[in-house]
Amino acid sequence: MRNGRATILFDIDGTLLSTYVGRSTLESAIAELFSISSPNCDVEFSGRTDRSIVSEILRLNRIEVNESTFRAVRDQYLSALPEAIQLCRGILYPGVRELLTILKQHHPYVALVAMTGNFEEAAWVKLNHFELGGFFEMVIGGENDHHRNELANRAVSEVKGLWCRERITNSDFLPEVEVEVEKEGWVTENQSHDIQDEREATCGRLVVIGDTPADIQCAKAIGAKSVAVLTGGCDADELYREGPDHMFVDLSDSDKVISALLD
Repeated sequence: MRNGRATILFDIDGTLLSTYVGRSTLESAIAELFSISSPNCDVEFSGRTDRSIVSEILRLNRIEVNESTFRAVRDQYLSALPEAIQLCRGILYPGVRELLTILKQHHPYVALVAMTGNFEEAAWVKLNHFELGGFFEMVIGGENDHHRNELANRAVSEVKGLWCRERITNSDFLPEVEVEVEKEGWVTENQSHDIQDEREATCGRLVVIGDTPADIQCAKAIGAKSVAVLTGGCDADELYREGPDHMFVDLSDSDKVISALLD
């Protein structure tokens, strides 16, 4: 790693936890909104954004896909999700809390960010249900992105802003990078870098950790290291074919996982 900074972009469902209520809660929301007794929700959820999932389900049920119908489904789903999670409980995967605790307490130059296909509000509901919300600097959700790669590229911009705000509030945080503050509060490098160098200079080393081929693919799309886990149910061979930098059964071996994330 060029310097000690890193930004770790964590997927949520299948990587950190599972609630097992997403499909059923979305199905109930659509049934109630559009008076459909058994809406067709037979679509792939894994590795996708909620924008893409909801849009496909609306089309399957011959409901016009526009911003009004999308927002209606989103709002109905979000209103029902907290109770649904309380009833189902879900599970937190092995080693997750320990890993996040070590990273948060012992690696001050590492930013922990949730990059998820979930609606941002839904992501916070899930994280807070398991008392994980306090570990993350921000959540970047998939409400506005149709594809995981779009989400990842937007995440780079938002993470850059996170590091820039840290620079503004702590001039000693990144002493080796010369910066200037513009009127809007953004920070501009006084150096010329190619895209990869510029991202590393502002965001530190980017790492994506997830449980699906889409997580590995989006890591490559932004020039990030990828760490895959098998907790979400994807076949190991399927993930291996995408060429992750590292792959683990779960996150229970904190030392090995941190080495993979930060080396």
